[in-house]
Amino acid sequence: MIAKSHQYQITGLPNGDYFFVVIAINKSGNTISNCIQIKVDHPDPGQTISFGSFYLVFTIIGLISLVKKLKKIKKKKNIC
Repeated sequence: MIAKSHQYQITGLPNGDYFFVVIAINKSGNTISNCIQIKVDHPDPGQTISFGSFYLVFTIIGLISLVKKLKKIKKKKNIC
């Protein structure tokens, strides 16, 4: 018995339901088949957060500013 495995990568499919049928035939002419259904559902680009990764940049800048401010306040308290 010879077993072979094949893989296929399919890209670029738009949203929707797809059916794939695989049929295997041996040397004696016997066949076996299988059908699978795949649902492709890409996220809607309109559902993304406005400004994307700018929120991360603003958060980091805010945290750095807060740390600097707290260090400045702590330094003033130690002087008095």
